[in-house]
Amino acid sequence: MNTNPIEESKQGLPIEMIEKVRRMKMGKSGQDCSVCYNGFKKGTKSTIYSSETNILLGEKIRKLPCKHIFHDTCILPWLDSNITCPNCRFNLLEFFSENSDGEYH
Repeated sequence: MNTNPIEESKQGLPIEMIEKVRRMKMGKSGQDCSVCYNGFKKGTKSTIYSSETNILLGEKIRKLPCKHIFHDTCILPWLDSNITCPNCRFNLLEFFSENSDGEYH
């Protein structure tokens, strides 16, 4: 039986590794989410749905170790079935397996 988690994972990133992906507050940025192609907008104190962009303003974003940032609602479904960044294919399973503390900047 193969016990190498990198080779065994044909599904997505394990939940304990998803939890290590850095969460950030939504802020104004010149970048767009690589999944939905919408920009990041600073939200208000209450969560507001924008029908123009189809995203919740004020929601959280996530920054992967490869520095790509995504809306939570975009990247979480991706990570449920993939172990890499959708932008650059950085292997998150390998990164978090080798860096058990999950620290990155």
